[in-house]
Amino acid sequence: MRPFSCCCRRRRGREQKHQQAQNAPRIRGQRVVLVHHGEDERQSSGFPDPQLTTLGLEQARALRGNPLLEGCDLLVVSPLRRAVETAVAIFGEKPGCRAMLTALHTERWSGTCDEGQPKPELLKQFPFLTEWDGWAALPDGAWWPTASSDASFREMRVPAFHKWLRAQPERRIVVVGHGGFFEALSGGRQLQGGEACELPRTVLVDMDGVLCDFEAQFLRRWRDAHPEAAWLPEAQRRTHYVDKDPSGVYDTERSHAIITSPGFYETMPPMEGAIEALSQMEATGSIRTCICTAPFGTSEVAARCEAEKRVWVEANLGKEWLTPWKFVCVKDKTAVPGDLLIDDKPEPSTHWRHEAAESPSWKHVVFTQPFNVEDTACEGKPRLDRW
Repeated sequence: MRPFSCCCRRRRGREQKHQQAQNAPRIRGQRVVLVHHGEDERQSSGFPDPQLTTLGLEQARALRGNPLLEGCDLLVVSPLRRAVETAVAIFGEKPGCRAMLTALHTERWSGTCDEGQPKPELLKQFPFLTEWDGWAALPDGAWWPTASSDASFREMRVPAFHKWLRAQPERRIVVVGHGGFFEALSGGRQLQGGEACELPRTVLVDMDGVLCDFEAQFLRRWRDAHPEAAWLPEAQRRTHYVDKDPSGVYDTERSHAIITSPGFYETMPPMEGAIEALSQMEATGSIRTCICTAPFGTSEVAARCEAEKRVWVEANLGKEWLTPWKFVCVKDKTAVPGDLLIDDKPEPSTHWRHEAAESPSWKHVVFTQPFNVEDTACEGKPRLDRW
């Protein structure tokens, strides 16, 4: 069967139409440094909110003059005692920059040592905290999480803090906090007492049509299954969802049967240059790359889709890319913290069946595909034409 011929809107030249593509994707010039509090007495005390040990104070003081902390214009501190003591040991009670107290990044709950103190008790030890931003907003009662409320801290608090952090106007930010929370925030980096590191930029990368050649896979399977049926050349498709194309070539029943056929996702060919590009980004040391993909369908269909995508990732990138820090499969990508999301979908923060989700922390970089070239949802967004 010859390819279906449809009336296409007249398209401008690639150079004119992709004028915005000349703006290379840029991550906002904000540097965030994470500081793990010094050693504390949690092992010996067994009480809530333990203080630093003598060694912990020495670890904190040793960070004075650390080049990573130079030029700080925003100091963000967890209200737990060990974090406040660490911040004061480094910067003093009046840091010389905006100091912010917030429970957004307090430690994930793992026992009584991660429970804090009410504000009156904190003031007895740190009366200067009333002069710090965020003190008035700290709840008067129990501001710290509990075992039940913090069960999904990675899905709730970490994205919220990342989004809040990137929204701050300051360019040089130091965050004093805790190992468990920082591990989730940084994508697996395990800091020790008194250690500091720069928070890597997070680039989220979609799979279908970005890492994997979804179009080639679909066309091949469609033509194998329906050799007499019409089909659309890739350049003529005008919608992200194949069965929503105005040509009407791909009906929902048959197209979904193709997409949900066994092995569809795990055998997709990689996009040219994609595997090498991910390796190069990882090699910089300053970029954390995370695959962020959505499963097709619901319930069992979605579970099978995710399982096949995991097989693809392990086969093409290695098993190390299947950790929670490197692979996320969710319907709502707005909840995933990041700086950039490379995605071919014109508006990845929405789904055609649902209302728009919350605004994401990431900036959308459109991975160019024929169907998104003229889509108004892509206007003004940076583009990546190819790897």
